[in-house]
Amino acid sequence: MQIPKSFQLLSHNWKVKIVEHDHLDSGNVGLVRYYDHEIFLKKGEKKGENLETFFHEVCHLMLRHIGVTKQDGGKLHQDEDVVDLMGEMLAQICKTMKD
Repeated sequence: MQIPKSFQLLSHNWKVKIVEHDHLDSGNVGLVRYYDHEIFLKKGEKKGENLETFFHEVCHLMLRHIGVTKQDGGKLHQDEDVVDLMGEMLAQICKTMKD
C-alpha cells in the first residue's frame, strides 16, 4: 500500500507530506498538525516503517476527534503506547489484505 498524498476525514482534506528530519521535533518520525490538516512523515524511513508511522499519526487524529479520555482523565490520543499499537495493527491489516 502506498502512503497517500491526501485523504478526507470528517469533511476535512488532510495533506500528507514527506519532509526532512529538521521539520520534525527531535527524535520524531511523524507529526500531526491538527489545525492545518497536515501529517508530516520523516523522509528516508523504510517503506514499511513510513506506513506504520502514517497510521500512527492517523490514530492520533482519529482519537483526538473522538475525544476519548482515559480513566485518569488523560487524553487517549496522547497515549503513545495505545496510538502506536493501533497504528501497527492498521498497517498490518493493509499489508496483508487479499482480494
